[in-house]
Amino acid sequence: MAEQIENYGFYGEVEIEFKITEYYRELQMQVDWPFERWRAGILFGATYFLEHSMQRIGLTLRVKNIEYHEVDTTNVIIAYLIYNALLKESDITQRQTIKFDKELKSFVFPK
Repeated sequence: MAEQIENYGFYGEVEIEFKITEYYRELQMQVDWPFERWRAGILFGATYFLEHSMQRIGLTLRVKNIEYHEVDTTNVIIAYLIYNALLKESDITQRQTIKFDKELKSFVFPK
């Protein structure tokens, strides 16, 4: 993600490895030290993915890399990126999806 809207920047990129498991809503996460600062965003994005899945699944997730900018990357952006990476690389149907509203310059996480 690399968006510049007026004076607001939104930037981030994630590289992950994951495996869908049979353990309903169980999340096993491996976050190496350089990415610890993004743990809250990683956890939220992965949990949102599990909670909105149309299947009874669990997830094993390893964060391989995060590209970020000190000012333009937040945990909310990381959550959005983790969720979208899981959505894109899996065939798991979701009840809701996280959206980026460019007009409001914010992320929408439907319940």
